Amino acid sequence: MRIAKAVLALAAALLSAAFARLWLSRRALPYGEEGQYFDAALGVTYSEGAVAVYSAAALLAGLATLLLAVWAWRR
Repeated sequence: MRIAKAVLALAAALLSAAFARLWLSRRALPYGEEGQYFDAALGVTYSEGAVAVYSAAALLAGLATLLLAVWAWRR
């Protein structure tokens, strides 16, 4: 059972890292006046408002990682 708890904590840590990476890459984009960035190579438009959502998701996943890690190593 302890291994399953550790695996859950690891999965939450990976999710947190993925959201943090996404937040870091998207916050550096040169958004226009309307809060949009168009990537011509991919044909995708990114919204500046999503940056706040990615940061909140990274923080929540980080908190879940902390809670799951404590839960995994408690008896």
